[in-house]
Amino acid sequence: MTKFTLTVFAMCMILVGSANAAPIVVGSGPQFNQTHLTGTINWTNNNTYQIKGFVFVDSTAVLNIQAGTVVYGDKLSLSCLIIRRGAKIIAQGTAGAPIVFTSFEAPGTRGPGDWGGVVILGSATTNKPATQQIEGGFTTQAPGQTQYGGTNDDDSSGVVSYVRIEFAGVAFGPDDEINGLTFGGVGRK
Repeated sequence: MTKFTLTVFAMCMILVGSANAAPIVVGSGPQFNQTHLTGTINWTNNNTYQIKGFVFVDSTAVLNIQAGTVVYGDKLSLSCLIIRRGAKIIAQGTAGAPIVFTSFEAPGTRGPGDWGGVVILGSATTNKPATQQIEGGFTTQAPGQTQYGGTNDDDSSGVVSYVRIEFAGVAFGPDDEINGLTFGGVGRK
């Protein structure tokens, strides 16, 4: 009986310790600093992640985010996660283990606009005659890197289900903002 109790206690300590571990930092400040992810990237729920600056998932890359993973956005660097045309995000949470994007600010001090959000760009046709630049400070800070639209209506930018995005959205100027979740030219697949 005592051995079982100690084992359960030790397992609980391990779980509590890993939940309080420092997040893995992806990207770096200062504001608008850019990080480019390539290949296949796996974010797992036994870690937490903090994005800093503009974190791009580059064309042909795939970002897999496991159900139950927590991703923090950084306020000082106006961070956002950008899935570029040709890249994919596979973020399939569940009802019991959603994927959460939230502010890195301390609980109780978090508020709207603490970080940019998630931007997903595709190659489908839009109501514009040509490829466009997504709004949100990218025209001056990341020119040419946030294009969307095209002619591929069967384009797939991945899967996003059971995902919660909190305390996001940054206005860079009048009619120039990043929303919590921004889609541009995302196809029907």
